Amino acid sequence: MNESTPNIEDNDLTFDEAQSTYQDEQRVEMEPLKSVDDYLQQGYYAHQSVVGHCLTFAEGNEGFYCLMLVSDESSKTPILVTTEVTQKEKRSDLQFIRSLSSSFGLKPAVIKVVDEESLVNEISTLKVAEISDASEVESVDTDLSDAKRMFNEIIVEGIVSSASDVDICYFPRASYYAFAVGGKMTARKPLSQENAKLMINAMFNTESENMTSSLEDEQIIFNNLNVVVSVPKQDGGSTSENVRLRAEKTYAHNGYTLSIRIIRTGQSDDFSLEQLGFEPSQLEALRYLLKTPTGIILIVGPTGHGKSVTLKALYEEMDKEWKIVVIEDPVEYIINHPNVTQRPVVDDKGLTIKRHLKSTLRQFPKVIGISEIRDLEVAEDVINISLSGHKMVSTMHANDALAVLTRLNALGVSYQIQAQENLFSATLSQRLLPKLCQHCKLPHEHPTYGDIFKKNPKGCDKCKKKGLKGVELAAEIVIFDSKVRNLLDKNRFNEVRPYLKSKGWMSIKDVGILKVKRGLVDPEEMFKALGDENNNDTAEFNYQTGSFEQKSC
Repeated sequence: MNESTPNIEDNDLTFDEAQSTYQDEQRVEMEPLKSVDDYLQQGYYAHQSVVGHCLTFAEGNEGFYCLMLVSDESSKTPILVTTEVTQKEKRSDLQFIRSLSSSFGLKPAVIKVVDEESLVNEISTLKVAEISDASEVESVDTDLSDAKRMFNEIIVEGIVSSASDVDICYFPRASYYAFAVGGKMTARKPLSQENAKLMINAMFNTESENMTSSLEDEQIIFNNLNVVVSVPKQDGGSTSENVRLRAEKTYAHNGYTLSIRIIRTGQSDDFSLEQLGFEPSQLEALRYLLKTPTGIILIVGPTGHGKSVTLKALYEEMDKEWKIVVIEDPVEYIINHPNVTQRPVVDDKGLTIKRHLKSTLRQFPKVIGISEIRDLEVAEDVINISLSGHKMVSTMHANDALAVLTRLNALGVSYQIQAQENLFSATLSQRLLPKLCQHCKLPHEHPTYGDIFKKNPKGCDKCKKKGLKGVELAAEIVIFDSKVRNLLDKNRFNEVRPYLKSKGWMSIKDVGILKVKRGLVDPEEMFKALGDENNNDTAEFNYQTGSFEQKSC
């Protein structure tokens, strides 16, 4: 796509339209009604997943009263009922509870002030109902059951928010949880110290695949957990989903943290390469690579930037007559290919990568995929299998598509080995950049890029007041042609990038700049994700200006 013809969606704002239509953030309408019963009689009821947050947040927060009311009628907007005192004196706390509506797949809630007595009575009724329900469970399990419920609600909130990870932190003075979305941490959400500790201990003690002992605060423990949660659907209702969690509990000063990777093992949505956002020339290169019968394809990038989704799309576009075996730690996405077998790595049960590889080779696969190359042993196995005539696909953690070559070299796979003909086919690096909200983005005149757009700091209802909505893919692909192999064989790695640029190659930063010029990415967000575009092979740092500048000829 030509960079002079921006990819503008039907509902995108043009530069001129944005200048004339931008308005300040609308205020939430607040209309008092006499009683909560008025809403209950209209078909509203308390949202069960949010009730727990309302009651928990009210503990130790005197005078804080609110409930989230929803209706089965999709035309009715969720309502956060509260008291006049709460609305005036605890506005920030109230806005936190209001934000939960979007976390559970609901429309943004409207705040309504109601009679305090009616609200307190309804809250008391809900508390009595909770006690009644708990009486049916043995007392020894009551706290753990509540802890699991709260834990599951946080996981569901993370799934709805498209979070890759969640931190639950216990500290005596301030416990909280927060999500990682698109490589960024969200704002912290408060937890009571008791609930934070109960959740961490309960999940490890009762849901772990390989652990039953209690936790000590100073321990560092890594485990896999499985939980079944009810995930809300966009069209209403919910669906039960088995979610795999990779969790590590670590000791911190005066407390500890549980860091959790959310893995939705049942995901089977179709992802085509076109949908992922590669540039047209990159799509052509990928389709060429998919047709080649042998060679290694490496996908690199940090955690949470879509490598697994790209792998799924690549496997699904391979020849339907090829037999594919994918060895994963753990299985993340269901691959929709008629001849694919996905094998999970479970070290504790002896199902290691090495053992899987040994058995896989006896089953005549055309393609073998390994979720990640982490050490020299696995790297050597991948190389040896590829040299025996198989197509190999894997991932590594590296900064970009060229940096992975130096990492392999440091690992013990020399440039000379990498340069062998028909061994490495390509390396691909990618990042997910936060996408500008196309409804509220602001026009901006940039000194380098000209007329572009930047993030609206106030946001809008479409983007939940963030100014960003969705992600844009930035990627680079290095094809191992004869020149690249020759340079590597002669230990002239530093000449690879200039050669690629001379052939019209687009680096990941080049693609990021295109996204900025098309009005899809804020330049500041690109800088945070990809670094300074001026920091390249021909740049020098000017300590007076605090920036990189191109060297004078």
